[in-house]
This record gives sequence, C-alpha cells and structure tokens, in this order.
Amino acid sequence: MKNYILYYRVSTLSQGSDGLGISSQKQSVANYIKSIDGNVVGEFTEVESGKTIERISVDSIVSINTLINNRPQLQAAIKFAKENDAIIVVKESSRLSRSSLFISFLIDAGVRFVCSESPQDSEMIVRLKTILAEDEIKKVSARTKAGLLEIKRNIKENGFHISRKGNRITKLGSPANISRYNKTRPKAALTPRMSRVKSYVESLRKNGMTLETISAK
Repeated sequence: MKNYILYYRVSTLSQGSDGLGISSQKQSVANYIKSIDGNVVGEFTEVESGKTIERISVDSIVSINTLINNRPQLQAAIKFAKENDAIIVVKESSRLSRSSLFISFLIDAGVRFVCSESPQDSEMIVRLKTILAEDEIKKVSARTKAGLLEIKRNIKENGFHISRKGNRITKLGSPANISRYNKTRPKAALTPRMSRVKSYVESLRKNGMTLETISAK
C-alpha cells in the first residue's frame, strides 16, 4: 500500500478558518484516496494571501527553495513526503502553483504528486494544463488592463464611464463612485468564456486584490 500526503491551499485567512474553498478540495482528495485504498500519513493546509504572487526575476538565483519561500506548509509537505516515501495529493495542480515554471521545478526536482481530479495525467499533461491555464490568466490580465485604460480615458475625457451593466463610474477604487445610469438597459448575455473570466476576477477581488493588481499579474 502506497503512502499519501494530503495538501490543500486556500487563498485567504477567512477561507482557511471558515472552510470556504477548502471543502471541495477535501472532498475530491478523500474520494480519490478511498478509490485507491491509499494510506494517508500526513495532511497539510496552506493559508496564503491572495496578494501573494509568484514572481521570478532574471536577476534572481532560482531554486526550489526560493520558489516556495512563502509556502511553509508546502515545504513541510515535500520534506515529509520524502521522509515517508509518500505521494502528495492535491485536487488540481493549481493548488501547488499556477506558475508553469513552479510546476516544472517540482516535477524536475522529483517531488511526486497526483491530482485527484485527473489522477491519470502524465507529467507532460500536467505541464501542458498548467501552461494553458497560465496563458488564460495572462489573457484575463491583458483584457482587464485594457478595460481599465478605457474606463480611465472615458472618465478623463467625459467625467464618467458607462459600464456594460449600465453603471455610471466617476472614479475607480470605490463602489461609492458607481451609480445606476440606466435601470432599463438590458443586460448583455455572457458567453461561457466571459462567465469563467468574470468568476475568476471576482474570486481575486474577494481575496482583496484590486483591479490594478489583477491586471499586473
């Protein structure tokens, strides 16, 4: 019977203490462990600030330790896994990192992990999924940045900006600066892609990130 370590990561202190966002991770991981009759030897939960961004500079000396410097629970999980010949289980690779370089570092460093949502994925598939997800985040950032520039330009030229929802925005940064412009204006239908982008941006906003920070990711 193989040994397994369960690893969860939530983005804010409230999520960690209130269980928001972690219940689905635990359920998925538990279902996987049950399906393979695995032997759980440890469990780690990382409570990470939503403002924490994994930045890698060309002027920095990059190692697995520098990449996970702000992730003490992940460090502990990796160390414990090696000591107990165990495999780390996460719901999906994004719980380890959304950075493709970070994931590649883990794989190349010999850190064994499996995603409970797709345990059949090979190392190559995990890398590809991370790269595609990372690319989508960059596209969201670019669209957000372009949208902010348009809003700022309209506010500067006209004194306000009218959003797609019909809100009149006079200044960025505070809901108090937004008022209804046209209550009868019909809502534009969201495409599946737009809905995913909207949900992602809203989740980052709930974690305390401003639109400017999101666009800079």
